[in-house]
Amino acid sequence: MAASSVFEMGKLEVHVKSVNQSNSSSPPKSLLISYPSQKGDYGVVLFLHGFLISNSFYKELISHISSHGYIVVAPRIIYPCLQDEINSAAQVANWLPEGLQAALPPNVQPNTSKLTLAGHSRGGKAAFCMLLGLAGSPLTVQFSGLIGVDPVAGFQIPGINYKMEIPPKIITNNSKPFDINVPTLIIGTELGEEAKGCLAPPCAPAGLNYEQFYEKSKEPSYQFVAKGYGHVDMLDDISKNDLMGKLTYCVCKNGKEREPMRRTAGGLMVAFLKAFSDGQRDDLDAILNDPELAPIQLDAEAKLSS
Repeated sequence: MAASSVFEMGKLEVHVKSVNQSNSSSPPKSLLISYPSQKGDYGVVLFLHGFLISNSFYKELISHISSHGYIVVAPRIIYPCLQDEINSAAQVANWLPEGLQAALPPNVQPNTSKLTLAGHSRGGKAAFCMLLGLAGSPLTVQFSGLIGVDPVAGFQIPGINYKMEIPPKIITNNSKPFDINVPTLIIGTELGEEAKGCLAPPCAPAGLNYEQFYEKSKEPSYQFVAKGYGHVDMLDDISKNDLMGKLTYCVCKNGKEREPMRRTAGGLMVAFLKAFSDGQRDDLDAILNDPELAPIQLDAEAKLSS
């Protein structure tokens, strides 16, 4: 079926570049930008990386998305405090309409009227917080969709079942649905809530992970759970000689290899973007109805408007 093509690289050649913060006209944070090299008008994805994970570790994932006709902007935002990450991400979002074109070739046109917000792990929570209006300054852009890639709201202390949500609290403060009125995609991992070892906490503890984000999301929302894969299995195959890269293999429980999970996450994101950025729902509907189209085993469900 045609939907399986979203799990393969698209037909467009992709370029990935770094853009550094250098002056008042440059972006508020250093960026990694992935974009099609061919002339065109492309929707934009703002992608927020996970806690203590470099944006450079997502090159293959964001290249997959761009090869299907999207510009992906991945800022490097690392703070101990989540609120600072949310504030900085909002600044980057507000910069995009006026600033992004200067970072791209003249023939590659960003269409910020088709703007989607995405984030992995703690970056996923930051994305939800932004659309809940919790940034330090108001958003001056509108998003057409929200994607949480194994979003995590807090942590569990190793060896005991004590869990804590990192402020701002959006999961444990009340039982009301999120006041977010854009389509939502949640990608979860089966192994995220399992600890790597007796002294390591689960990277996406039960009660503070994708399940709660999906439960609180309004219609239309989609959830796909990757069976047999873990919280960081959508990252690049990073050299284990790189200290940060080595930690991504050591801290979280992993599947056998990352490539199938990357293709699955990338394909799901492309199908969602095609549905709600470009109005082409066939791929997303096909995967929802037949999850076996994906490279790995998925559990799929959705909350759809009647």
